[in-house]
Amino acid sequence: MPRKALIKIRRGTESQLPTLDVGELGFCTDTNKLYIGTPTGNQLLVAAQSVGDMLKSIYDTDNDGIVDNADKLDGKHASSFVQTTGDQTISGTKTFDENIYARKYYVNTNGVPSSNLGNPTVQEMALFQEEFNNKLEFYDISKFTFKYTLDGTTWIDDTANISDTDKKRFVGGDYNADIIIPNGAQKYRITIRNNGNYVYINALYMYWSSNGHRAQVHIWKKRDGGDWVQHTSSSTTVSGWPGHLYLPFSTIPWSLSSTSGHYHEIGIEFIPTWDPSYPSNNIGLRKLQLWGGYPAGKRTIYTVDENKNVTFPANVTANDFYVGSNKVWHAGNFDPNTKLNKGPLTWNQLKGVI
Repeated sequence: MPRKALIKIRRGTESQLPTLDVGELGFCTDTNKLYIGTPTGNQLLVAAQSVGDMLKSIYDTDNDGIVDNADKLDGKHASSFVQTTGDQTISGTKTFDENIYARKYYVNTNGVPSSNLGNPTVQEMALFQEEFNNKLEFYDISKFTFKYTLDGTTWIDDTANISDTDKKRFVGGDYNADIIIPNGAQKYRITIRNNGNYVYINALYMYWSSNGHRAQVHIWKKRDGGDWVQHTSSSTTVSGWPGHLYLPFSTIPWSLSSTSGHYHEIGIEFIPTWDPSYPSNNIGLRKLQLWGGYPAGKRTIYTVDENKNVTFPANVTANDFYVGSNKVWHAGNFDPNTKLNKGPLTWNQLKGVI
């Protein structure tokens, strides 16, 4: 097509660009930028895509004022963020402060070893009882004290009012304890003194029922001759009717040692928020466990030696006992001591077989 007319505008290098008249165009021959004069000075009108400046027609195609695809957010590349759909490989350590929901989680079988003491992964906690276990199972109930305050100042010692049976059920066995936080209490504290065994404590589990109310739950620690130190301080309140209360925290070395950094007592503090809709409902505490990763332990009550001999710490009750296919004891039919003393089988042998 033949040219009818040639129209040129002011041009030159960007450093030579003068202040343009209002409506006057200026083209920069070195950067390919196009400016227009305005009452307030030169205004960039078009930036060449090759020089990397933002061009709305390219980066905001839907004209909503938001960049369609940003390379970085808060200085981080897009690859640093988790996709909401599809598979994605995430490298490095990531901390999520809220819930994560997934249909399946898989272990990365990359052949890389790891080691921990009190900080296992979720799959390790699920698979290996030696790594994470209850350090409070069948604990000495004389090491417990239970106190509450109604006015925030005067503490009432409730330890003697709780039966030994409830204290034992609180930390062992299949039956629930019946320990209450009385309605109206401002705070309730359970204090546990170490029994002489050095362990790590990393998490609290409790089966409880807030019965319509809510409570903050905090962990405290103390050395003999020292003040109580607050170990957790979350203001989050929890509830359940009933519910499973879980509180993970950083390691507390728990022992009677004078070693620096070891603590002799652990405290569990409840700060209830009482719902006036339930004025007669107390908060019920049923089961208590304190979990840790040191030393290696187990989640079963019995012990097994290297020769498969099994030892139970107390009575074993059953209707029938067998050695192989031979019934050696049936409840109510005869005296087991009389029966087992006859022939080659002894009572001690039976205990090693069961």
